[in-house]
Amino acid sequence: MIPTALKIGPVPGWAILWVLLLLSGGIFAWRVSFLVRLLRLGRADNRFDQIPARLKQVLVYVFGQRRLLEEPLVGIPHVLIFYGFVVFVMATAGMLLQGLFPSLSIPTAERNPLLGPVVDIFAVLVLGGLAVSSFRRYVLRPAGL
Repeated sequence: MIPTALKIGPVPGWAILWVLLLLSGGIFAWRVSFLVRLLRLGRADNRFDQIPARLKQVLVYVFGQRRLLEEPLVGIPHVLIFYGFVVFVMATAGMLLQGLFPSLSIPTAERNPLLGPVVDIFAVLVLGGLAVSSFRRYVLRPAGL
């Protein structure tokens, strides 16, 4: 059962979801505008030069997690957590779109027999990454932490 298909009194669940989305989007926009105004107080810097080099750095250091993988006990659990949450965001986005547009047929994890197990596998990998990270932080207690 899709929660947005339910009704709360005369109001359909999808309408409540739209109200909550617009409200949270407004709060988000207000906060972003404050932070942008704060950032503009600083010295201007051209962030749109050398676009190919910057995109390469994003691929290598963000998606490839290169710097973290130099120390495997730190890097591997971090990669598992990072990519697990990337999968969670994509799965949640599909469910959100399905809730906002009930008439669309979007392959969500609960409707697709292939996506559900993938999300479950990543959930286990995230838990493993969190377990290793917690062990490192609270049992091994490296000096830098």
